[in-house]
Amino acid sequence: MTETTFQNICWAVLAGAAFFTNFAQLHDTNYFAQTAASSPLLHLWSLSIEEQFYIAWPLLLFGIRTIRTKYLPFIVAVLAISFCINVLTVHAEPMIAFYSPFSRAWELMLGAALACLPLETLDRFLGSSNARSAVGLLVIVLGLFVINWKSMFPGWWALLPTVGTALVISADRDAFANQHIFGGKFLVWIGLISYPLYLWHWPALLLYQKYAALLATTSFGRPALKATAVCCAIGASWLTFRFVEVPVRFGKWRSPHPTVGIALIMAAIGIASAAAPSIVIFAAPLTPHQRETMTLLRRAADIAKTSGDISCFQNSMTDSVTTYLRDGCVVAQRPGAKTVFLIGDSHSAALSVGLRPLLKHSGVNFLQVSTGFPCEPTTNNHGYVACSDINNMAIDKISTLRPDLVVIDSFWSKASTPPSFVGGGEFFGHLLAKLQDIERRGAKRILIVGQIPTWPPSLPENLAQNFVERDIAIPKRTFVGVDQQSLRMDVEMRNIKFSPAVTYISVRDALCNDFGCLTAVGSDLARDLVVYDHSHLTPAASEFLARSLMAPAFSSLLDLD
Repeated sequence: MTETTFQNICWAVLAGAAFFTNFAQLHDTNYFAQTAASSPLLHLWSLSIEEQFYIAWPLLLFGIRTIRTKYLPFIVAVLAISFCINVLTVHAEPMIAFYSPFSRAWELMLGAALACLPLETLDRFLGSSNARSAVGLLVIVLGLFVINWKSMFPGWWALLPTVGTALVISADRDAFANQHIFGGKFLVWIGLISYPLYLWHWPALLLYQKYAALLATTSFGRPALKATAVCCAIGASWLTFRFVEVPVRFGKWRSPHPTVGIALIMAAIGIASAAAPSIVIFAAPLTPHQRETMTLLRRAADIAKTSGDISCFQNSMTDSVTTYLRDGCVVAQRPGAKTVFLIGDSHSAALSVGLRPLLKHSGVNFLQVSTGFPCEPTTNNHGYVACSDINNMAIDKISTLRPDLVVIDSFWSKASTPPSFVGGGEFFGHLLAKLQDIERRGAKRILIVGQIPTWPPSLPENLAQNFVERDIAIPKRTFVGVDQQSLRMDVEMRNIKFSPAVTYISVRDALCNDFGCLTAVGSDLARDLVVYDHSHLTPAASEFLARSLMAPAFSSLLDLD
């Protein structure tokens, strides 16, 4: 484990112990940030919101009682205000909508309102218990199928699991679905271990994601590995329930003053996690290799912080068509000059750092519409309105400007699989249809930039763990840590039968040979890394590819001197 990883985990423990993990996540808004998805304690954000509710809500109820106001009207008012905040912020500020207790309070208020309503009232207004239970179950199941990573969640989508659960809870235990489905022995057992299962599931799935790419080519395979991770999480949850939760709640470990005892334990954990990084560094000074690792990771983090400022890139889900029009991203500045139009996702944004000065120096109009995940240029999912609007605008501009060359760059491995590609049929057929449409709209030539070799969870972490911390010199080339699927994707794409107007260029050929893939494009490792995370080019690598790969292609396709 690197020092940075250790510090991040300690910070996550402190945030969890103090019940502010959700607020900590609100500060992690960088599009390219890797800390969120790779944090083993990320899932504590929802527990933080629960604990904030448990602390604040009793105080509010006490205040209501003091002024002799009825509970239910107050609960409904808070519910309505919170739901409005949720709906109004889910598009404008999605991070706030997801992590803020103010935009998520309505879900808890629905349960509070349920507690205030007698069963007879529910029967009179919402139908019988059997009907509520059945409808609630159907609504929950519907949510499992229609909500995906591209859904603007919570927003209106959150009504499905929340209202469905409320309907099931409102039905008495004799309702058919409650008695025969939710009351079955297996689901009751899952319910008993549900709290520790929530604690264990995310670290288990994180380990699966980390090692799946390395084991995907073996007979073991991804499905079996994922099933193993789930089974391990369930097993760990049962052990936690049996030997920790039960003794603490009901057995010999139970404290006569549980609130005080637990508060002291949580405070001790928080203090220890805050002090641990300094203590460890003081007790075990950094070795030269550890210093090199720290330099590597810090430099990568610095590059990531500045990468969100790339021109003509939708690095926030709040960006829309207006962003590109306002910044002149689709305006040809040189009348009569040749025009290159770059479209794609965040990979195209990283590549544009080297392309933009190259084409500007050649006197070419450089236009760009780069979108961020989950808005791939090849998407056919219309659930994300801003994405559809931006992609449609880019296609319309091709019809108007009829560029000499359209360059398409994307994270093809991700774009071709769910949830990025959610349409039916084969992705490459969909891609060919897109290219045909671009040709029909007036693009003279199309250049497809192939899949970049990727390094999950990141190239700096791979180099630190596999070489620096093992006292091995970082090689100029290696296959250690490279996602083999990204290499196979290049093979698959170069075998597509494109039309004569389409040219495919291989990033793999530019960065890899029989001895491995480049780890850096120069001698200064901290500056010249190929990618600073798993797949986004550093400025140095972008300039390298612009000179070595793109410039020859432009000279051939555009007859540039």
